[in-house]
Amino acid sequence: MENLAPDLKRKRLVIEGFYERSMDNELIREYLNKIAKELGFEITGEPVVSDVEEETPYTLFVSLARFGAAVYVWENQEFISVLLHSCEDFDEERAVELTEDFFELREKQFQVF
Repeated sequence: MENLAPDLKRKRLVIEGFYERSMDNELIREYLNKIAKELGFEITGEPVVSDVEEETPYTLFVSLARFGAAVYVWENQEFISVLLHSCEDFDEERAVELTEDFFELREKQFQVF
């Protein structure tokens, strides 16, 4: 993907995979708190949770100081998609490792851009 604004410092990481853990909103809140702490970011607001419909993912988003995270979960497929976005550099290898371990991902893909 071409960088349309090279003068703006930002980093995005997408992690997707099939999970093994039993999923609920509290577990995802725990993940968001853990990844923020591990990557050195401060949470500035409460996570926002979308309504759940049977065939669509439920979504949690949290705003952090200079950092944002969104988690999308398709329970019927045991599939998760995580988007981390920052105006500062962060350790993407640690983020992938933490996400893989936390959700017990049996298969995963990730991309930094």
